[in-house]
Amino acid sequence: MSHSRRLAIHLLLVWLMHFATSAVGYHNPLSEIPKTGAVASGDSRCSQIGADILESGGNAADALVGTVFCIGVVNVMHSGIGGGGFMLVRAANATYEFIDFREAAPGAAFKDMYANNTNASLFGGLASGVPGDLWGSLEQCVIENDC
Repeated sequence: MSHSRRLAIHLLLVWLMHFATSAVGYHNPLSEIPKTGAVASGDSRCSQIGADILESGGNAADALVGTVFCIGVVNVMHSGIGGGGFMLVRAANATYEFIDFREAAPGAAFKDMYANNTNASLFGGLASGVPGDLWGSLEQCVIENDC
């Protein structure tokens, strides 16, 4: 394919994307300058929830929780209350605390529970872990003395 033909196809695609996004009322979130902070996520609706929380007087941790829970609803394959993660929280007294809120094994789990049945670690009730997302949100709330 010639260079000029590739360029023409590229320009056509850019024009189509511009037309499609303007036809459905696409709003460019970069066109507004935040005054109290900024929120970015994989979905503009969730980012707006976080920004609304900031605008109504919430702090960054509050905005994080609202945004993450929204992402868990609209993009369940990315995260959700069944997930987990890591967080570095700065408390009001300027100290930092690291939170590991990854999924964990159930309380009755034991070291050799998959020794004779490796498929049990992939399929069925023994394959599930205890979600950590809600615990992580609560833990950061406690560190912030905000709950």
